[in-house]
Amino acid sequence: MIAILYKNINYVIPITLLVITFASIGGFHAGLFNTYLDVLDPKHNYVTEAYDDENSEYVIFKQGGSVSVFCNVKSLEGDRFCGLSIYLSEDLSDGLDLSRYDELELSVSYFSPSQDTKIRVFLKNFDHELSKPDDDLSLKYNAVRFEAGHSRETIQIPTRYFQVETWWTDLLNVDYEHSQVDLTNVSVIELTSHEFPLPKIGEYRITLHSMEFKGRSVDEFSLIWWLFILWLIVSVYLLNRQRLVYISRNEVLKQVSNQDSLTQLLNRRGLGEYFSQIKKEKTSDDVVTLIYLDLDNFKRINDSFGHLVGDSVLIETCKRITHLVNDCQKNKDCSDSAIGRISGDEFVLLLLNCKAPLIPDLSAKILEKIAEPIKTGNRLICDLNASLGVTQSALANKPITFSDLLEQGDAAMYFAKQSGKNQYKFFDRQVQEKIMLKRKISTTLRYALNTHAFTLMYMPIYHIESLEVAGAEVLLRCIDPSMEGIGPDQFISVAEEFGMIKEIDLWVIEEVFRILQSSGLCESNPDFRISVNISAEEMNDIHFPDVLAKLAQQYAVSPACIELEITETRLVDIDASNIDVLQRIRALGFRLALDDFGTGYTAFNQLYHYPVDQLKIDRSFINELHAGCKHAVMVDAILSIANSYQYETVAEGVETQDQLTLLREKGCDLAQGYFLSKPLKWVHFVELPGVKIYESSPSA
Repeated sequence: MIAILYKNINYVIPITLLVITFASIGGFHAGLFNTYLDVLDPKHNYVTEAYDDENSEYVIFKQGGSVSVFCNVKSLEGDRFCGLSIYLSEDLSDGLDLSRYDELELSVSYFSPSQDTKIRVFLKNFDHELSKPDDDLSLKYNAVRFEAGHSRETIQIPTRYFQVETWWTDLLNVDYEHSQVDLTNVSVIELTSHEFPLPKIGEYRITLHSMEFKGRSVDEFSLIWWLFILWLIVSVYLLNRQRLVYISRNEVLKQVSNQDSLTQLLNRRGLGEYFSQIKKEKTSDDVVTLIYLDLDNFKRINDSFGHLVGDSVLIETCKRITHLVNDCQKNKDCSDSAIGRISGDEFVLLLLNCKAPLIPDLSAKILEKIAEPIKTGNRLICDLNASLGVTQSALANKPITFSDLLEQGDAAMYFAKQSGKNQYKFFDRQVQEKIMLKRKISTTLRYALNTHAFTLMYMPIYHIESLEVAGAEVLLRCIDPSMEGIGPDQFISVAEEFGMIKEIDLWVIEEVFRILQSSGLCESNPDFRISVNISAEEMNDIHFPDVLAKLAQQYAVSPACIELEITETRLVDIDASNIDVLQRIRALGFRLALDDFGTGYTAFNQLYHYPVDQLKIDRSFINELHAGCKHAVMVDAILSIANSYQYETVAEGVETQDQLTLLREKGCDLAQGYFLSKPLKWVHFVELPGVKIYESSPSA
């Protein structure tokens, strides 16, 4: 029988696990894992005390499992409390973790000479950063209020209803982080009268008949997690029975998981394991250098010649880098090294104990080697460059991780790209400050999203011939005080990097639709168009057109009233799926504009493929615009091509009468800029001549 069971263990164990799984989940819902804390249970020996002040007499006694406090207020002078304290520990700094309980059930009766029969419950938490063992007021006052009667009444209070008392946060000048409810180290429970000070002379009585915290020893997620772990362990055991087969397979899988399949270099995981290994074997003098390399404009090669050519270029690039690093080791300029490809066109070099003077020379050689023409098939690639970020760390002196180094190298590389590409930059204080600023901005943006700390401004757009208002461009502003001096030109890129841009886009679009619905601007001004900037992320979202259609229907806004602006530089990386998204948006009736046109190196013959209606000439061409200048020639070229494709044109950043006159003579359709109007709040925009709205327009 045992032999039969062992032979069929692959079936017996899963069936047994299924029984255990269903029994555990059933037991959970039947209350098998419920847990309780009876505060008044004598076995706990919790100390109970009454409040005390010189103007009142207090008596506390216990009877039949309940605790009562009698307060005889003899004078209306001074502080007057009625309440009792239950000390959960002798040492205030070593309390109980009540955060694992979901509910507080208590039975209380309260007699008061006044009509107010509310009771306050405090769960006083010891915060190791704020609280002091000898200062009761320094404990965090997590509180809840409820109505109690003269007779015994039972009430259930979810622990999520507790709030930190504002008088306590004001008294201790507590910051936002420490003003949140914390039930992890509760050392004192207090029941007090809601009124403070007590308003009348006389006797007050609070009786606590029962107090019980309820929760579960394990939540449903954890139960499922442990069942999953159990299944995982058993699965590993069953798999291990076939170890002779799986050991060889695991070796292959390990190699694949640490190696880039195209270049045979290490991947991100392999580099991380290499870094961990050299950290284990480090000496006090070991220094690691990381060079983060990103090929400039590599996507153009893929788009122009195809992915096969792109792959050949990547392989040749790896060979050149590897050759340089091998030479470095042969010359004993570094003691060890590893090279990896961490994404499409991004590479990382880890060099151990590389001589300091060599690093700039090696970085320059890498740039030179990559810039050399690459022959692949019958093609010669001559326009390949790279941007490098370099960072160093002494392994013994700092508890630095591979992720830390990678982040520093990436930041330095990004700084090199911003500085013009085809160069290297070292991670230094300037780069560090940029990282800290980005983190600060990202934190503030997340807070601003949660607290609606954004507002919209409206830059009027004018018909260049008549100077009548044709519409407006919506401009986003963050009104959080910590963002003072930081405009959209900075925080939008951070929002994109930290994955918040889609939320911001949606907030702006919905806010614009709400205002248009309330004001009736589109109905009153059928030729008006409101321009809204959208991120390139929306072009990668196949669901974005559906979201737009749903919002337009929800707010009864005509799509013809809305113009969505896309920055031209984003079209460098556009593909067929992105164009399909734009075509679907345009098919809904929305107009599309190409913003900052002239800065993205879009070939004029490519415009035919982009489903746009309008070109917005970048302000850099308008700033120095005068007859005969090179910018005038560029403006003429843009206007000419726009006329050929029947695109509407808008000049951005018009600052002088001469610029406006010259643009009018050249045939530009629309203009915006501070010469015509600065960005306006909605209430001021709708006051412009020719702008009609309902009288009940919102004051957005």
